[in-house]
Amino acid sequence: MLLAAMMLVAGCNGQGEAEPSDPPRRPAPPPKFGVNLSGAEGRENDGARPTLADVRNAVDRLRFGMIRYPFRPSRMTPDRVEELKAIAAFTRSRGVPLILDNHNSRWNPVGEQIAFWTDLARQFPDDGSVMIDLVNEPDHVTWMPWASEAKAVIAGLRRGGIRHPILLQWPGYSGIQRFDKREPAGRECESAGCALDRTPGPLDPIDRTFLNGHRYFDADGSGTKRDCTNDKGEPRADSGFDRFAKQLRRRGLRGYITESAFGSYAAIPPGCMAVGADAVAQFRANSDVLLGITWWGGGRMWPDRYLFKIECPKDDRFTCPPSEYQRMLNPALSAGPGPVPGPRHDRPEPRR
Repeated sequence: MLLAAMMLVAGCNGQGEAEPSDPPRRPAPPPKFGVNLSGAEGRENDGARPTLADVRNAVDRLRFGMIRYPFRPSRMTPDRVEELKAIAAFTRSRGVPLILDNHNSRWNPVGEQIAFWTDLARQFPDDGSVMIDLVNEPDHVTWMPWASEAKAVIAGLRRGGIRHPILLQWPGYSGIQRFDKREPAGRECESAGCALDRTPGPLDPIDRTFLNGHRYFDADGSGTKRDCTNDKGEPRADSGFDRFAKQLRRRGLRGYITESAFGSYAAIPPGCMAVGADAVAQFRANSDVLLGITWWGGGRMWPDRYLFKIECPKDDRFTCPPSEYQRMLNPALSAGPGPVPGPRHDRPEPRR
């Protein structure tokens, strides 16, 4: 990435200045369109955690090209890790990256983060088939400490021999609209881009760390409402992905979106069709820096009434036809011959 050479203090430019020029886009393979499979991060228990059959269904039948597995660190017992190893072996055999997502939002001290991920990551291949999402939506940390500590965590993992791709989220719910506020040089940082720009040293000594943002399309970006509107209540048509891509490109960075949504298996709200189409189009147009997206709302944990539920009712999940929403989320589902038959059951599935 040549981060040190290319880093602009773009996050520290005055708001009144012209938008910095966008470096040329490089030829790149298509981005990966994937899905979150929730359950292992559930508050009460992880009884609805994804099984191998669930993952096989998402990959083989629904043709998702990337899987994000949110979990609570306290649940990573030896038995759970063995389950995850089987899932990782399957996704690796299909060429589908698996993201292990530490979904507890606690920004722990640097040493604790290094120790946790060193122990867990060493049990999985480091050939790119398994990626580590350090902390989901880190909380209770301000911008400059976050940036310096994130670089320290990454450097510590690399010194310990951990070479897995790393996904880095930031304070403020990791919203891409908060990545770069172009703060003037005399103002304190209020965004991740500014904090990274002002923190000395490379992001990653082996250049395998990627910025990892979230994007929901309701007025406050919280993902708590079905509406896709701006803060004036008007229908939203711009996903913001192109702007985020430019902010990454100017810094020589690349990234992923690991949470976003604009509908459900049952329906896409009419006011969300335009922004959903823009999201997919902008991802495909910026695949040199936006490498993949995992849509939010997959997994048996979600009840049928959940506003972003990707799958059909769970009893039919291996056989139901793809919906309009699923086809929008994953262009491969429309481009190919259609979903393959439901997955075989490699072992009994007691958890329903």
